[in-house]
Amino acid sequence: MVKLRKTKKTLLLCSVSFSIVLFVVTIVTHAQANIRYSRLFGAYVDIAMKQSTFEGMRDMLVNLYAQTNETFKDFDTWTTYSTPVPWDQNYAYSLRAQQDYYKQLWARLDSTIQEKEQILSGNKTILVPYNQWYQETLDSLRDEIQPSPSLNKLSWILKGAWYLNFAPLAYWGAWGILGVVILIVVILWVFD
Repeated sequence: MVKLRKTKKTLLLCSVSFSIVLFVVTIVTHAQANIRYSRLFGAYVDIAMKQSTFEGMRDMLVNLYAQTNETFKDFDTWTTYSTPVPWDQNYAYSLRAQQDYYKQLWARLDSTIQEKEQILSGNKTILVPYNQWYQETLDSLRDEIQPSPSLNKLSWILKGAWYLNFAPLAYWGAWGILGVVILIVVILWVFD
């Protein structure tokens, strides 16, 4: 009985120690991955949302598209997904869908810029003051790109695909911590 308690304490101590080390490694790795991701893509996404002109928003989109293509140049965009789960590995979660979204938004911005030029040249009439039209159109673009605080369509697939391929430890680290916590709970339950 005494030996079982010692074994239980040793297992618990080892599990807790491993959990703490894994937690620290995961936090550090995730922080480093966030910095790398932000340097590659995050600035373009943030700056695009803060642009006060259609042209500025378009320029950030062009830069984001180019950076995505450069970063994933050796990957097949049809089979590079934002999720490791096989049943979610389809077009909707592929890097190709992300790039297609960029192209759609790019076309919409080009169309909006052309419409703005027609309004300013007097070739198109609008029923509201120009400044109001401009701000409402810009806000509409922002709302389409980021319909909720937790979803930004400029990076909704890109972020997961980047983490899975370039920072897998940061992506999977939280799952490792969860596994160790479950192991500790099982040890406590079995050896109680």
